[in-house]
Amino acid sequence: MRDDQDGDVFHATTGSLWRTSFVLDDGLAQSVFERLDEMGLSVGMFEHEGDGGFAVERWRMEIVEADRPELKAQRARLLELVGDLVPAIPDLAIEEVTEEDWTEAMRREFPPVDAGRFFVHGQAHADQVPPGRIAIAIEAGLAFGSGEHATTKGCLLAFDQLLPRRSWRRILDMGCGSGILAIAAAKATDAQVLAVDVDPVAVEVAAENVRDNGVADRVRCLAGDGFATPGVFHPRGYDLIFANILANPLVAMAPQLAKALAPGGVAILSGLIDEQVPRVEGAFRRAGLQGRRRLMLDRWAVLILRRPRG
Repeated sequence: MRDDQDGDVFHATTGSLWRTSFVLDDGLAQSVFERLDEMGLSVGMFEHEGDGGFAVERWRMEIVEADRPELKAQRARLLELVGDLVPAIPDLAIEEVTEEDWTEAMRREFPPVDAGRFFVHGQAHADQVPPGRIAIAIEAGLAFGSGEHATTKGCLLAFDQLLPRRSWRRILDMGCGSGILAIAAAKATDAQVLAVDVDPVAVEVAAENVRDNGVADRVRCLAGDGFATPGVFHPRGYDLIFANILANPLVAMAPQLAKALAPGGVAILSGLIDEQVPRVEGAFRRAGLQGRRRLMLDRWAVLILRRPRG
């Protein structure tokens, strides 16, 4: 069924989840995506295919919710969040999908991640784990992540570089999503790992993934609001903190994250694109951390920072 007003599209099937999608040019996509972060059960940003006639790269934004959104209300909601960036919201497509359909779509969007000694895969790729790799089994789903596959891979590659250089006792995965980084930390070290996310659904999924990967004895999952979550701060600090989030939340949490690191501790940060690096680095430099190195995967950046021992 089509509603011709403003080119919006509504398509209904039998299912339990509702997906809103629209396409933006590259210059707007990341800023809009950050504003949408908590709008639904899952918010994704994907490279838009089939745009051969466009001179600029385009991205498809997807918002998945449990309840059916009404077209006019959804447009108004989006304008309230991002109207200063996108005064005219592009055509919206709203469709109902089953959770099984959503999972299958995620499997197509998320092939295995091959990152240094780590290999992240779903059941469909369980027989493809290269010899000698640390396998992390993750089924695609609502809490798989934000769609920025390069950021997860970048964090794993950064961790892979750091692993041989020291011992690891306490590790925090802040904004854990489906728990990939927490599981990698537990499988590659003897550390006690804490995984935290603001989304209770993500925490439930992460806890299940932790159990499925056999590291439940060393990974604890908590739902809470970042560093305000009770029990997050450790009296001796963390040797390593992952924060694969977004640029604005990273800047906001810089003082708390720096405080949570042990002297000599390392932070691996991602979820930001190249032009956002100076602002994020500046916030953490003011919080007392020192830059060690930077990785780039496509336009996505991974920062490796250190708290001085002095």
